[in-house]
Amino acid sequence: MRVMEIEELVIKDLRDYAYPVYPEASGMPEWMAWADVSLFALLLLVSAWLVWQPAGRGRWLWAVQLAAVGWFGFFRMGCLCPVGSVGNVAVSLFHPVVLLSVLAVVWFVLPLVAALVMGRVFCAGLCPLGAVQDAVGWNARRVRSRIGSRLEKVLSLGTWMVLLYVLWCAFDSQSLPLCRYDPFVAFFRMAASPVMWIVSGCFLALCVVVSRPFCRWLCPYGALLGLASRFAWRKRVIDPGTCLHCRKCEKCCPMNCIDRGRIDVSRCVLCGRCVRSCGRGSVADTADADEVLSHEPRVRGK
Repeated sequence: MRVMEIEELVIKDLRDYAYPVYPEASGMPEWMAWADVSLFALLLLVSAWLVWQPAGRGRWLWAVQLAAVGWFGFFRMGCLCPVGSVGNVAVSLFHPVVLLSVLAVVWFVLPLVAALVMGRVFCAGLCPLGAVQDAVGWNARRVRSRIGSRLEKVLSLGTWMVLLYVLWCAFDSQSLPLCRYDPFVAFFRMAASPVMWIVSGCFLALCVVVSRPFCRWLCPYGALLGLASRFAWRKRVIDPGTCLHCRKCEKCCPMNCIDRGRIDVSRCVLCGRCVRSCGRGSVADTADADEVLSHEPRVRGK
């Protein structure tokens, strides 16, 4: 067959090809979808405002979490979530014929932009998964056994492993494992297979003794947020010049991200407990993190 004939067949095939149309999973009108995005952006700004002064306003984050769980969790049944959007974005990147709506991009990008400004604001107040874990494990700090910093860092690599798995599924089969195996979707939708109910129950039971296990060790979007937080304009740091080494902040941290007077900003969810636990104001958010960390360490006993 001549080259010209082959080119004509290819062109004809492309003309006859119909791109698939992927409707919104919920079937909601477009104006309602944009209303959800607007509400999400508003709550994200409120969370940032509360996180900005955690000593005075941080405790009100529970109200934002309650709104996030009620609306984006139970009412929208966990479908509107940046965590799940990771798979959608990956499928569209690997398979351009899969159309990605602007709304999906906005859901995916907004928390990352906020993380570049002042860290994991989304995790602090808006994530329904994190809010459920906080509600179940509100007393976990008192009953849990302390996990060593080295083991914590090893376990936290699980977020990157899950992210790689999600990317592989998107590349290989266009599947969305997060939507299928999310341990909290069954809880939000009140409908799942017996196996997923068992998985959800095990995770909720684990939350009683370990604060935010999914966020710390399995959340793929948390890995991306942590990476963005490393380059944040404002970071939460401990001033070595005023720190008494009492370790109060380390003991109250639900993410176990404080070790020897240093906060791992990639794992910090900005809950504010460390700020409120420090009576000297040594823990604070600042745009000059490198300058603060360069202060001469305080000598114990002085």
